[in-house]
Parts: sequence; structure tokens; C-alpha cells
Amino acid sequence: MSFDGLISALKTGKIDIAISGMSATDERRKSVDFTKPYYFSENLFIRKKGSDANKDNLKDKKISAQVGTLQEEAAKSITTKSIPAENVAAAIMSLKADKIDVVLTDSPIGVEYLKLNPDLEEFLRVPDGTEGFAMAFDKGKHTELIKKIDAAIDELQKSGEFDKMLDKYGLKK
Repeated sequence: MSFDGLISALKTGKIDIAISGMSATDERRKSVDFTKPYYFSENLFIRKKGSDANKDNLKDKKISAQVGTLQEEAAKSITTKSIPAENVAAAIMSLKADKIDVVLTDSPIGVEYLKLNPDLEEFLRVPDGTEGFAMAFDKGKHTELIKKIDAAIDELQKSGEFDKMLDKYGLKK
């Protein structure tokens, strides 16, 4: 399912929960309820090795980000040459084909693509301006379940199990 269709799918009952690196923003809270944050990410900028793209010339570069993400909005605020992509893989392919100059994505996703593509590199990492990733539910429909999930997140964090999972999957900052 495409990321930009997740909230619609929640609203129509096609899915019950979205656990997909979604940040709890004020705009999204108008439509859905969120658990407490379970992970904190950053915006990661990727370029081809040898590229002249840098933090000072981004406004002149073609930046691609996944449709429906905070990074898509960030790219639009940086440059008039923002090019949305169906997903991060499509943006990476466009970068490798020299159709764009920069991919903007969440740091955990970007780091995984960098591991698979030695011809690409990170050149900038900045806060994404959100409270972090949270699970999303249709508005007003799962209040008790959200409370239980919040309690489970608290317990996993207090016990150290959450840090162990972050370590296991290479997500610890």
C-alpha cells in the first residue's frame, strides 16, 4: 500500500492500524489518533558520490521524496524543483539515473539504502521537526487499545528491551 494512502485506508476500515514510520503531526491528528512515539528519526539527504549537492545549494537542486511523507513537504519548502516519488526505491533509482540530484528520506530508511548502494552517500542529516514515529488508528475508534500500546511501549523502554531491539536492527543512534 502506498504511504499516502494509509490514512484513507484507516478511515475507510480497509486497515485497522498503520505502523509505517508515520509521524504524529497536528495535521494528521485531525483525521487519526496516535500512540505515543516509539522511534525518533531525522531527515537524511542522499547524493551520488562526487556530486556537488550540499546544504548550501539545495535550493537549486532537484530533490525527490516519497509522496505523502514529511520529507515531501520538506523538499517542497527547500526547492521549486521538488519531484515526488511513489516510494524511496523509485527516488533512489532516479538519483542513480541522474534524473534528480538528491533523495530526502527518513534516516533509518536512508541508511538501509546507503548500505545497498556504495555509489551513494549521506551528506546532511537534520531533525524532522516531529514528535517521532507513532502507530495510527482511525479517529476515536481504538482508545483503549491505544492506552494498552502506550503502556507496552513504556514497559519495553523501561526494561531495556526496546534498546535491545534498536541495537539488533541497527536503529540505535
